[in-house]
Amino acid sequence: MQNREKIWKVLPKKGRGISEQLALNRNISNLKEFINPPSPEETLNRMFKEEKILKAETAKAKKLILSAIKGSSPIYIHGDYDADGLCATAILWEKIYYGLKYKNCFPYIPNRFSEGYGLSKESVDNIIKTMPDNAPPPLLVTVDCGIVSNKEVLYAKERKFKVIICDHHQKGKTLPNADSILWTDRLCAAGISWILSLQLADKSEHSFSNGLDLVSLATIADVQPLTGYNRSLVKYGLKELNKLKRAGIKALTQVSGITDKKIDVYEVGWIIAPRLNSAGRLENALNSLRLLCAKKLETALPIAESLNNLNSERQKLTFSMFEESKNFYSDRRNIVIAKSASFHEGVIGLVAGKLVSEFYVPSIVISQKENVSKGSARSVGKVNIIKFLRNFEKHFESLGGHPMAAGFSIKNEYLEVFIDEVYNSSEKFIKKKDITPELEIDGEISLTEANYKLLDFVESLSPFGLGNPEPVFLTKGAEVWQVKKIGKNSDHLRISLKDGEGDLKNAVAFGFGNFEISPKNRVDIVYTLSENLWNGRRGLDLKIKDIRKCK
Repeated sequence: MQNREKIWKVLPKKGRGISEQLALNRNISNLKEFINPPSPEETLNRMFKEEKILKAETAKAKKLILSAIKGSSPIYIHGDYDADGLCATAILWEKIYYGLKYKNCFPYIPNRFSEGYGLSKESVDNIIKTMPDNAPPPLLVTVDCGIVSNKEVLYAKERKFKVIICDHHQKGKTLPNADSILWTDRLCAAGISWILSLQLADKSEHSFSNGLDLVSLATIADVQPLTGYNRSLVKYGLKELNKLKRAGIKALTQVSGITDKKIDVYEVGWIIAPRLNSAGRLENALNSLRLLCAKKLETALPIAESLNNLNSERQKLTFSMFEESKNFYSDRRNIVIAKSASFHEGVIGLVAGKLVSEFYVPSIVISQKENVSKGSARSVGKVNIIKFLRNFEKHFESLGGHPMAAGFSIKNEYLEVFIDEVYNSSEKFIKKKDITPELEIDGEISLTEANYKLLDFVESLSPFGLGNPEPVFLTKGAEVWQVKKIGKNSDHLRISLKDGEGDLKNAVAFGFGNFEISPKNRVDIVYTLSENLWNGRRGLDLKIKDIRKCK
C-alpha cells in the first residue's frame, strides 16, 4: 500500500488552533468529559437511561439465572472462539461460578471446524451429552452469538432449555424466540456480559472493576468504536488490565516479551489478542478460556507458552497463504476473491485483511472443502461488505458479520456462480472512488508547532482506534538535514528535518527504505506524534505515514 499513491485529504480549518480543531474533527462536544470520561458506574447508569429495552431484558435475564440456581438447573455459557467471545464467557462464568458460588455452571466454546461459528444444532447436542440423566431443565446463555440463530434457539427450546441471548451482531429480520435477549450494538459481547454480571452481584460486594480488564481487551480486539460507552470502559479497563491481576494476562505478557511495557491499544490488538485467538484458529479455543480463568501463574504459564507457539505457527501459515492469495488480484477488478482447497479456514479472515492492506480493495478468501466451503471477507472504509454480500444471500448456507467484516458458508455447487455474480456486480456496487486510498489529515502545522504541548494534548485524547483516530498532521517544505536507512533490510528511514524557523525534529518512516531523498531536499510529510523514552529522557519523534518531495 505504501507504494500506491494516496489522496491527502486535509480537513478544513475549524476552531482557534490545532487543539480545538482536533476536538472538532472528532465531533467532541464536551472536551473535558472526553478527556476524563464518566466512571464505569455512571456509564452504566446512562446506558440504562438511554437503552430501556436492554435494562428490562437484563432484569429478566437476572431472574432467569437466579431461578435456575434456585432450581439446581445446569447453566451453560455458550461463547465463541474469538477474543470477544472468550472474554464474555469468562466474565459471566466467573460471576456465577465464583461470585454466586454456583458450581453447576459450565462454559462452552464451540469448535470452529466441527461446529462452526455460534450456536448450532451440534453445539446444543454436545451440551446435552454432558448433562446428567434427570437433570432439571437447563439454562443456556449465549454470548457473542445467537441473535440470528432462530432455528438453533428453537431447537434448544424444544429440548427444554431456557435461552438467554447476549449479542451485539447485526439483527436479522426476525428475532429468535429466546426467553431474554440482551442486545446492543454500542458495546461488544464482553461489555454486555459485564453488565449482566454486575446485576447478579450482591450489593455488598458490588465492584464495577470486576471483569473490566476483559471488557477493554475484548473491545479493542473486536475493533469496536472507541467512542461513547466504549471509550469509558476501555479507558478505565486498560488501567485494570495493567494491574495484571489476572494470571493468564500476566503469563501472556511474559511469554510475548512485553513485561516492561504499558499495555495499551497496540499491545492488546497486536500482541495479546492474536495469541488468545490462535487456539480457536488452529485448534480449540477452550485453552484460551482456561488461560483467562486461571488463578495461579504456574497454571497459566504453560498454557500461555502453548498459545505463543500456536501464534508463531499461525503467523507462518498466514504469510504463506497471503503470498498465494496475491496471485488472485487483478488491477482490472475492484474486488479480489482468492480460493484454494489448501487454505486453512482458521486464518482466511487474517489473509483477507492483509489483502485489503496490500491492495485497498474488498477481499474475500475462501477455504474450499469437500461439500461446503467457508469464506471470510474484509472491506475498505466506504464499502459495506455485509450489505454487499446480502445481494447473494440465496447462495449461502449461512452469512453474518459487520460493515467491515463478514463470514459465510456456501455449498460448492454454488461457489463458481457466486464468484461470477460478485465480479459482475462489483462494478455497480463498488465505485472506484470508494477504493481509492485516502489519508485523512487533521491539519497543517509547522515543525515548531509539533512540540511537547501538542503531544501532551494528543495523548489526552487516547486511547485511539475506530471512531477516534490518532491525530495526523501535515508539514510542508521541511528541509532534510540528515537521512539514514535503518532496519535489518534497510526497509526504513530515520530522518532529521528542520523548517524555516530552524526547529529540528527527528522522524522515522517505516517501509520507506526505497524512497530516495538526500540532505537539502525539501519534503512534505504526513505524520503522527510519538513519545520516545530513552534512559529516562523524554524525546519526541514524528512517525511518518507518507512523504513526498516538494515540486
